[in-house]
Amino acid sequence: MDHNIKLYEYNSNEYKIIEYHTDNHRFLKKIQIKNFEPGLKIINLIMFNPSPSDRGKICNTIKIILDYILKIFNDFGEINITNLFSYTDSNIKNININNIDYNNNQYLINEIEFSDHIILAYGDYNKLNKFVKIECNKQLILIKKIIDKFTKNSNCIDINKNNTPRHPSYYLRGKKIVISKLINYNIIIDEKYI
Repeated sequence: MDHNIKLYEYNSNEYKIIEYHTDNHRFLKKIQIKNFEPGLKIINLIMFNPSPSDRGKICNTIKIILDYILKIFNDFGEINITNLFSYTDSNIKNININNIDYNNNQYLINEIEFSDHIILAYGDYNKLNKFVKIECNKQLILIKKIIDKFTKNSNCIDINKNNTPRHPSYYLRGKKIVISKLINYNIIIDEKYI
């Protein structure tokens, strides 16, 4: 694994975007409102893995989350996006033993510890191969331990039929987020894949 992690900073009219990544991995994406002040809420959004299409910008999936958060929190200042896996690929089926980088875990730990709200949005991973399900469970066990350690609450924007937290890309297909507040969500570990 290439552990030469670089910091990249981008600015738009509304947001400052800071990313920590290597060529094939993104560990953290911070989106900070332009008038950020200490005391504004910091939200940690935990997704499955980063897409290569949103490097240095805010993609449509993240826009959905930002619009939703802006409606719920009037004291929102920053959203920090971490992932179960840092490997950058638009197809989650490409995750395998050769591209998992466990440096990602330190970013998960830090962001959970210092966030005011945790939103789980990693989606339904049940259709993936057994190896990825096992790795997902390892990551979810870690995240659950960190959330418990720092006595945080985890939430999601909606829940899939199989009780996984819904991924925001679901709303790119014309569906509307109808829930006006976050749903309290406790991580469910699939005992078959431990």
